[in-house]
Amino acid sequence: MKILFFYILTLLSTTQQPIENGIKTEAKITSIETKTSGRNTYSMAKIDYVTESGKTISSQVQLVGLPFIGSLKDPGDTITVIYQKDNPYAVLSANKGFIQKYTWHIIIGVLLLVIGFRLIKRKKTA
Repeated sequence: MKILFFYILTLLSTTQQPIENGIKTEAKITSIETKTSGRNTYSMAKIDYVTESGKTISSQVQLVGLPFIGSLKDPGDTITVIYQKDNPYAVLSANKGFIQKYTWHIIIGVLLLVIGFRLIKRKKTA
């Protein structure tokens, strides 16, 4: 029960915080750099986008990817980003689907179910 509570708490706390007063726009990926930090691998994309005022901004954003596969985007692709009206350099990627958001949660949940069933089966045979 404690493990289930911890899992649900983790699931709820890992959702990305939205940018207040954020504005959505399309950005073009100019280059992608893959970085590794310990066990984590993530992709940073350099992007160009146009603000509401017509100013072109160059910035970086972390691309969403699947574990062990990485990002499915290439230079030249477009992504949806959200930037702050007051500070257009503060930008987040808005392209997060359900599977991309919750892949690790699904994997952990399936592993917990498998372990639970194996423990129950072991207790029945003992």
